[in-house]
Amino acid sequence: MGGLHNETFWFRDENQFRLLEEKLYAELLSNNATVNIWSAASSAGQEPYSISLSVDSFLNSIQEDVFFRITATDISSKMIARAKRGVFTDFELERGLPSPLKDEHFTSVKEGWLISARHRARVSYSTLNLMDDFKRLGCFDIIFCRNVLMYFSTATKLDILNRLQAALKPGGYLFLSNTERLPSDAQGFEVLQDMGTKYYRKI
Repeated sequence: MGGLHNETFWFRDENQFRLLEEKLYAELLSNNATVNIWSAASSAGQEPYSISLSVDSFLNSIQEDVFFRITATDISSKMIARAKRGVFTDFELERGLPSPLKDEHFTSVKEGWLISARHRARVSYSTLNLMDDFKRLGCFDIIFCRNVLMYFSTATKLDILNRLQAALKPGGYLFLSNTERLPSDAQGFEVLQDMGTKYYRKI
């Protein structure tokens, strides 16, 4: 696990966020009052905060009072501490964040740019090694586990995927990165494709 790195962008695999905003959030809310989302390798916070920004965009489009809860975990306590602070440099914001979102959701501070309190409150952070038990986190409607499974052996990868499947609610969705594919011997997922991205539904 020493080879893990923290390369990250805002709205990485942008079509996945478009799919959520235009289709999946509404679908999940048709059966639930709350949508629970887990970012399983959150690094410095760009992924969970991108999710939160996409939630805001969706909520603005429907003008309804519904609730989203985002759980974010990472193996690095240093990265978790950074993510909780919610402060990013100009260079970090330039990596994928549209300028209008910077103007609307970030405030200039001495160290860089602070994401608004609403987004910091929406995301709950904790350290977690995916090789350890994560039942304590509960169950989720959506899990992002992107650009991390490649660092594990095949056997460990399948074990993690089995436990991710168990952590999804019935009909919940797993997102890998656009460059990753679910192993052929992974069980309990239906492979779907829409808006130029593959994603996986619990069956």
